[in-house]
Amino acid sequence: MNTNNKQKLSLEQLLRNLKDEDANHATVIKRFQYIYVVFFIFYAIITTLVYVFERDLRMLLSGVSFMSSFIILAVLFRKYYKEYRFVDYSLPTLLLLKRAASRYQLFQTKALWLLVAFGFMDVALTLNMQPRVSPWIVQIIILATLLVALVIGIIRWWYKYKPLLDNTRRLISEIETD
Repeated sequence: MNTNNKQKLSLEQLLRNLKDEDANHATVIKRFQYIYVVFFIFYAIITTLVYVFERDLRMLLSGVSFMSSFIILAVLFRKYYKEYRFVDYSLPTLLLLKRAASRYQLFQTKALWLLVAFGFMDVALTLNMQPRVSPWIVQIIILATLLVALVIGIIRWWYKYKPLLDNTRRLISEIETD
């Protein structure tokens, strides 16, 4: 999609762009869901083997934390996949646009589960790196990584999805004022 923040799209153009982005999101999300399921299985095997052979409780807790993170992400991405893959474009226009605006919001409350998943990853990495690396160093690295990812995500959203959201909101406003 090649829109900037000032370009006004007609309803037909916007719906075409929304369909394209929804399909693209569904494809990407489905791939990530599979990746997290594979990671879960991999960590389940590794965690079991490490615990059986080494009886290291710290590594067991680390593995369980990683697995918890991956299962939360897989379930969350499954929910997102269904949301983007099965959009009902036959809904009344206003309802369709309001749901699209909700899907393309920058911050969404349902994404708070990401924080829970990242919390489990944080615990896992901290346990996994001890005693070789100070927990403070691990926390600084994790927070810096998340901050960089957040900034990149916001920049990407600003250029790619904010125009969709702006046009969607504009059309909602036009429909509601008529």
